Amino acid sequence: MLSVIFLPRQFQVMVVENVDERHVRRATWAFPAYLLLINLFVLPIALGGLLHFGPGGADSETFVLSLPLDSGMPALALLAFIGGLSAATGMVIVEAIAVSTMVSNDR
Repeated sequence: MLSVIFLPRQFQVMVVENVDERHVRRATWAFPAYLLLINLFVLPIALGGLLHFGPGGADSETFVLSLPLDSGMPALALLAFIGGLSAATGMVIVEAIAVSTMVSNDR
């Protein structure tokens, strides 16, 4: 339930914009599965960063960019940066749609 509060854009896309009741039933299992799948890479990246840099060796928020840069792969770091920028841009767009829908439905 906390994901509805912390991830309103995913909730908007998965539940609110469904036009058929069968889609909502599918979203009851697909939404938690989606949240699990997108977080599968968090632990390996965090563990890899801690093993490579040691505790306090680098900011853990930047492991995705720091690991390839430190390993001499700037193209991979650029790809990760572009992917993160794309995801952030998509979140802003969907969040704006969700907020505009909520505002327009408010009576």
